[in-house]
Amino acid sequence: GVRIAQVRLTDASVGESLQSLPFKRGEVLVADRAYAGRGGIAKVVAAGAQVIVRISVGSTPLRSPSGERIDLLP
Repeated sequence: GVRIAQVRLTDASVGESLQSLPFKRGEVLVADRAYAGRGGIAKVVAAGAQVIVRISVGSTPLRSPSGERIDLLP
């Protein structure tokens, strides 16, 4: 079954980034938009894990592997 394997709470001195979280190939990370940096998302995907994250299309512009902009909303 599906279960939550880890919850991390930090104080204000720790920045919110997927790059600082431990994960394994095949895992699914669920995060809020504070974790929606493209670098962190790219690291998770490159390692063979998946990420579900709420994004702001204004602050997290999406690009295809070839660099073309991906518009989620018409």
